[in-house]
Amino acid sequence: MSDDRIYIKIDSLTKAEEASLEKYFHYWEKVYNSTAEPNMEKAEAAFKELYRVKNIELKGIHWVDSPKAAKAKYLELTGRTIVASDFNLGCHASHWVGFHKWLRDEKNYDMYPELESLITLAHEVFWFLADGDQPGEDGIVVVCKKPLEVTFNEENRLHNYDDYAFKFRDNTGFALFNNILVPEVLMTTPAEEMTMDMVTNETNAEIRSEILKKMGPKNFLEQGNSRQLDEATGEELYKKFPIGNYLQQGDRLFTPDVGVQALKGGFKGLNPKTKIRLRQGVYYKLHEMELDGIKFRALEMGNPSVTGEIHVEWVPEDCESIIQAIGYRNQMAWQSVDQPFNWKDESQVMLPCQIS
Repeated sequence: MSDDRIYIKIDSLTKAEEASLEKYFHYWEKVYNSTAEPNMEKAEAAFKELYRVKNIELKGIHWVDSPKAAKAKYLELTGRTIVASDFNLGCHASHWVGFHKWLRDEKNYDMYPELESLITLAHEVFWFLADGDQPGEDGIVVVCKKPLEVTFNEENRLHNYDDYAFKFRDNTGFALFNNILVPEVLMTTPAEEMTMDMVTNETNAEIRSEILKKMGPKNFLEQGNSRQLDEATGEELYKKFPIGNYLQQGDRLFTPDVGVQALKGGFKGLNPKTKIRLRQGVYYKLHEMELDGIKFRALEMGNPSVTGEIHVEWVPEDCESIIQAIGYRNQMAWQSVDQPFNWKDESQVMLPCQIS
């Protein structure tokens, strides 16, 4: 790279430039996450051009399937060990490469003569190790192919509880929970086998939080010391609050077969089947647990469809009652378009039954 770059300051963008930058972002995000097989000929030509610019003779290009294999190959060739920061980011430099391509294409600002080579490498390789960075030295490159699989959660974050979120062709990879790099043992341990020791022995707060998420509140509740803050049956809630359609694990508790007139008659007007369902199958408990001074609260719910089965979900630590917890988990903001929903306001949680 040249040492006499001229930097510019961009104070504003036109609407057209904003739109084109957005397109560049989405395109290069796809490049970033690509698992395509490399065009090795194009990639090797790009490496040769990069070394030519630096006046370094490129002696060899070595392809491997993963970063782990790249570290081993580099040690074999050079006798030197490396750390993660020694890697050059191929496709993982795509946002940087894409932005500078946008500057060149849209603003006629070209500060990197080697940009075309970097664009090619962002398309064709994952990470690479380059040896020989001074004129007159012999150069070698160890190149890692792109991963075989990349998995994401609903928020488009790298995530997989049971396998590598980044999985390479030699069955190695990176374990990530919700974009947090975690030890592989957390990935290979099934959620139901995770223990409180895994939580308490982990010093990194972010990783500890991810362990709890994988464990789930039910497992955590069974292993941890908790106290019960509130409990109620479906019958008790029905009698205390206005008639509504509680959502029990995503299903309506009150269904059209109950009948409008029965609902208007209150609990006494319900048919026997619905009364039994409310009394026996539907119950709620609000629990509080504490870990390292941090409080967690969870809502336990009996499954009315499967006797003895329970479902547990995390709720905010300032959730004070069963009805608040139900309001939070269902986020019933759609009850009134002109009134913001507040799950702490118990009067907002119950909705008029939607029966046709």
